[in-house]
Formats: sequence, C-alpha cells, structure tokens
Amino acid sequence: WAGTYPIGGLLQHGALRFGLPMLVIAPTVAAFRFPRYSRPARLVALAVVGLSSIWALEAFLYVTFCYLGIVLIQVAWKEPGSRLRWLIRGTLYMVAAWVTVQVAFALITLIAYGSLPSWSLYLNYLRDFLAGDIGDLTYDFAVWSRGFAVAAIYLASVIGLYGLVTRLPEFASARRPAIVALAGVTAYGIALFSYYDNRSLDHVLPYVSLPAL
Repeated sequence: WAGTYPIGGLLQHGALRFGLPMLVIAPTVAAFRFPRYSRPARLVALAVVGLSSIWALEAFLYVTFCYLGIVLIQVAWKEPGSRLRWLIRGTLYMVAAWVTVQVAFALITLIAYGSLPSWSLYLNYLRDFLAGDIGDLTYDFAVWSRGFAVAAIYLASVIGLYGLVTRLPEFASARRPAIVALAGVTAYGIALFSYYDNRSLDHVLPYVSLPAL
C-alpha cells in the first residue's frame, strides 16, 4: 500500500482501490473500545459507507460487504426477539448513508457546475463492462495458486468466529472490540478476494491479501 507509484503505474493497485473498508472497521472497533465516543465513531463509519457509493463500484461492494459483516456479528449480542429488528435497522442505516451522500454529491455538483451529475454516462459504462465485451478479459493463472492458502485463512476465520460467538458466547462478549475487528476484516477479505478470483494473476494476490495478513 505504498503512497507513491512509478511513472506509468496504476493507482488502482493501492489503497485508493482496495483500502476503503479499513476506514469502516477502525472507527467501528473504536466505538466498542471507547464507548464514550461510540456515536461519533459510528457516524464516521457510516460516512465512509455513504462515500463508497460514489467512490467506485468495487469499493462500494467491498465496503458494503464489510459493513454487513460487522452488523451480522453483533446479532450474537442481541436478545433473540430483537435480532431481526437489529439487522433491519443496520441495513436502513446503510441505505440512509448512501442516499445522504448521493444527495449531497448531487447538490454540490449542481451548485458548482450548474448541472446534476451525469449518472447516465457511468451507468452506460457499467452496463458495457458488466454485460458487454469490455469486461471479457482472460488471464493465465497458476493451477496450484497461493490464492488457495489465502482463501483457507478466510474460511478458517469464518468458522472460528462462528464457533466463538455460538460455543463461547461469554468469552466473545468480553472481547467485543477484537471480535468486531475480526468480523470486519474477515468480511473485507472475502469481498476483496473476489477480485483475485476474477483476475487470478499471481502478482495481484499481494494487493488483496492485507486482510489475511
């Protein structure tokens, strides 16, 4: 995640493309670690969730998956009758963050340039990339890739987290900041690994392995 890039290098290979979920995990963990600052910390996390909706499609998907992973792990600490309500509320917060940032972005663009954002241009590009020929890219990949080991780490983390919150609930509850951090990083890692699954070149793997590390 170097901050500098060689001339001709791709900025997409750094934190600008892959790093936004860290700004969701850190304030959320801080909210559990320092309850006094819980509200502002959670607002920062939601602001990043909203920002992801105008950042890039991949960042949007990574942040969304990461945020939902953090919301889901907290179900273990809710009363059985309130768990569905908690999931709905967490989802509504996420949607509200998207809407708030999109509206603010539209208003800022309108004030600065006298017109609304050209969403149609982005939607056309998105359609061509997802359904058109521009997205049909094929790369060679190693048959026994090191990516299998990274995937195994995420699988082990999911199993371990589930075991902790279901088999050792008191242990997990006493360590909520750590459990939330692990849940967020695991969800982040799984979402990020989808990029490697789609572009399975060996040199891509280090860029998507920070959560595993």
